[in-house]
Amino acid sequence: MTAPPSPQQAPQTVPRPRYVRAIGPRLRRLLVMVLILLALLVANSAYLAAVSFLEWMTGNTYQNYFY
Repeated sequence: MTAPPSPQQAPQTVPRPRYVRAIGPRLRRLLVMVLILLALLVANSAYLAAVSFLEWMTGNTYQNYFY
């Protein structure tokens, strides 16, 4: 059996390790730029898919130079 700790002994605390960010400030800027480009690509793809789907459903032509 182990004896309970005496009241004079304070429990020892282990220091927490210092918080280190996984992504630094320069890499964060690059990540934001990549995410913005990805959002533009998704928006463009959704537009093209919507126009193609609308043409398929109605039989009309909606494609022009802007498409």
